[in-house]
Amino acid sequence: TGLVVVGDLIGEGAAQEETVVGETPNLAARLQGIAVPGQVVIAESTRRLLGAGFELHDLGAHTLKGMADSVTAFSVACERAMESRFEARSAGLLPMVGRDQELELLLECWQQAKTGMGQTILLVGEAGIGKSRIVHALLDTLTSETHTRIRYQCSPYHSDSALWPVIQQLSRAVGFAADADNDTRLDHIETMLALAGSTDAAQLFGELLGLDTSRYGVLNLSPQVKRARTLEAITLQLLGLAAKTPVLVVLEDAHWIDPSTMELLLQCLDRSTDHRVMMLITTRPDEQQQLAAHPNVTRLTLNRLGRSGVEAIVTRLGGRTLTAEVMDTIIARTDGVPLYVE
Repeated sequence: TGLVVVGDLIGEGAAQEETVVGETPNLAARLQGIAVPGQVVIAESTRRLLGAGFELHDLGAHTLKGMADSVTAFSVACERAMESRFEARSAGLLPMVGRDQELELLLECWQQAKTGMGQTILLVGEAGIGKSRIVHALLDTLTSETHTRIRYQCSPYHSDSALWPVIQQLSRAVGFAADADNDTRLDHIETMLALAGSTDAAQLFGELLGLDTSRYGVLNLSPQVKRARTLEAITLQLLGLAAKTPVLVVLEDAHWIDPSTMELLLQCLDRSTDHRVMMLITTRPDEQQQLAAHPNVTRLTLNRLGRSGVEAIVTRLGGRTLTAEVMDTIIARTDGVPLYVE
């Protein structure tokens, strides 16, 4: 990771490419020399960008040809299972700035949800405005309260994959060990369902997670009926959990949601109005108008920070000594978007 200079075209036909020169491609070539077959090796400059998203092993400092200073290298072992994109990059999280009123509203909705008045909040804001930061603050505030937490993370790479956020969440909830066999995994599913007061959906959940469910017999259902029964089973599991303890459902980045998960979301929304369920959905502006127009949905829009909010972030990042001119430049260029300020 770093700056390069892209120059003239070299090669011909399919082999034609642009020359890339500078210290960065030289570093990449040296790191490749450190790597053993099948291994990915990165430098500190890349490690900083990864946050907590991957399991890394420190390979120590290396003196590399063409590099003035020693280079610390890391091998990438595997991707970490994260509940949200924000969690993967939120190491060293700063205190939240300028969102006290919004957080207070979410807490009020939670208090209502706990009494059996189901709540759904659509948290709307542009990229970098702080939607995930507020979700994080809410989860932190509720840590001491007894409740069940369900988190779905939508992905731009899986917006056409049916129920992808649900499958990821179920995999985490079941807690499969890497070496668990098929029957053990089905046993885990039955245990998870029993916590919600039912084991009838084990076969549907098992098939959703790609397991061999032949021990339950064959489901002679059309794809449409099986899909409907699967959505119903997920909805009933949610309501079953809410009968035991209040449930907080967080669905992040609904602008990338797949149609099947959207159908499930609307079904849960309609069925949870008289249950102890609060659903918090984050999305970008001008997306998910179907949700925004729903009569049971409260829309909460995040506006950009004012000057005082930007100055607070800059100060907390160690910018106390910046001149007024530099501060004015930061405020003008970031336009009140917290991520850009950082």
